[in-house]
Amino acid sequence: MVPRPWLVAVLLVAASALAPLGQAEHPAEEVTLVVVDGPRHDLAFDREGPMQPLYEAPGVTFANDTWTAGPAKTVPGHAALLSGKAQPVANDGSQRPEEPLVWDQLAEDRGWGADEMRWLYQKDKLVVVASDHAGGGRVAGGPPDEAMLEALEANTSQAQARLVVAAFARPDDTGHEGDWSAHRASLATIAEGIAPLLEQAGEDELVVVTADHARYCQEPDDHGRVGPLGAVDECDAHVPLWVAGWHTRSNATVDACLTQADVGVLVAEAAGAGLPEAEGAFPEPLVNSSAAWPGQGCPPERGGGPLGVPGPGLAPIVISAAIAAVLRRSARAAVGGQRGVPLG
Repeated sequence: MVPRPWLVAVLLVAASALAPLGQAEHPAEEVTLVVVDGPRHDLAFDREGPMQPLYEAPGVTFANDTWTAGPAKTVPGHAALLSGKAQPVANDGSQRPEEPLVWDQLAEDRGWGADEMRWLYQKDKLVVVASDHAGGGRVAGGPPDEAMLEALEANTSQAQARLVVAAFARPDDTGHEGDWSAHRASLATIAEGIAPLLEQAGEDELVVVTADHARYCQEPDDHGRVGPLGAVDECDAHVPLWVAGWHTRSNATVDACLTQADVGVLVAEAAGAGLPEAEGAFPEPLVNSSAAWPGQGCPPERGGGPLGVPGPGLAPIVISAAIAAVLRRSARAAVGGQRGVPLG
């Protein structure tokens, strides 16, 4: 049977839309990743709450309001985001990830030097975010949110900065103190300050805003604390993910349960890192699924399977077609079984 011309055209368009990002002609030239340390789940997802400026920023995709899973501790969350692998790291900042950061691979593949990669962190233990080969741009020692925002603006506005990673810690500190008024105020300050980054992201840029954990819920944590206004059933909470800029204008629907390791890989590959792949999947040990975090994963009522392996029936999230292509490859890592990601 000879294919109809219109059918051939449709198939070609579909194939190009889902082409692996590693083959993209136009990878992101500038990447900004902002990690907000410890926003409480209900406040992070409340569209009328302190994070409202991020929801209202034009051109921004709120990629996931239920399914970006993260560990409950600060440093392991950052390690997963920045290394592309869920791995145990001491929460006191005394360890660096054993696995190399995906950003080091990105820098090698893109030819970015140390002075083109900037690392800003508000708490000394978050040195975990800094590449071993990174040079300038560091901020540490507990500056206030406003000082961090000034440093973020200064670094992202410099022409030679290709990668900027910023880790805000104040919301986590106020949360541990139980000062929810200060917690909300800090989130509002940060959201208002970083919203312009999302709004102004051009087609050559990729801007991602997420969190490293959002633990506060009705069940006591491992220190016996119980957070108010419990919004989730498990203490292994889910975290937000906002995306803007490069290839985020045309939307596609993806059913997925992402982890922070997936987000790290997704962002690095979107920026042009040549990460390994095999038959549409990232092999171990580059990426682990949510099963790597004990007690965490997609719950059964949302289609989750054994060990947190997603099954059918997951709630769809809306992201760009280009990122959908990355998910086809990156979110099928296996921990005792294949991790499937049906694409709509």
